[in-house]
Amino acid sequence: DAQYAQAIPVFASLLQSEPDNAEYAGMLGVSCTTVMQEARPQCAVLVHYAETHPKDARASAYAAAFLLDQSDSQSQRPLARKLLEAALAADPKLPEAHFRMGKFLQDDNMWKESIPYLERAVELKPDYSTAHYRLARAYWRTGRKQDGDAQIELQKKFSRQEAEDLDRRLRQITRFVTDNH
Repeated sequence: DAQYAQAIPVFASLLQSEPDNAEYAGMLGVSCTTVMQEARPQCAVLVHYAETHPKDARASAYAAAFLLDQSDSQSQRPLARKLLEAALAADPKLPEAHFRMGKFLQDDNMWKESIPYLERAVELKPDYSTAHYRLARAYWRTGRKQDGDAQIELQKKFSRQEAEDLDRRLRQITRFVTDNH
């Protein structure tokens, strides 16, 4: 029914009842970073989980993304950076962590510094359309127009596939919620 916002309290409650459950943290992370309507207080459970489980790279990356997408994200930037650094340390092969760190640096106008993170993200996940887009922007900002143009072509190529992947993950959440409640 495309009521993904309703999944947030379900996964937050499940994670509170089982605070070491990485699967619940992952599902909450997907839900909290997919639904951008407003800050969801229940997503604070994800941030707490990530802080207490620094070796769960995926949860740390999701928690950082959630924090950075909030309207008061400026105050949350130090914690978000700490979570991103923890994610990268825990799993240097997690493309989402590299992407989020690159985006974080771009938000601080550190375009050149963002490039290695974004290059690594697309190396680890060649069909990562958003990372190709961010990398194109970084290349353009640093005078590498041809490289930027090549990245934007890759972004266009992979964006449809990524939308299908997101839809698949959201259906997985819906199935989990409906099967368990």
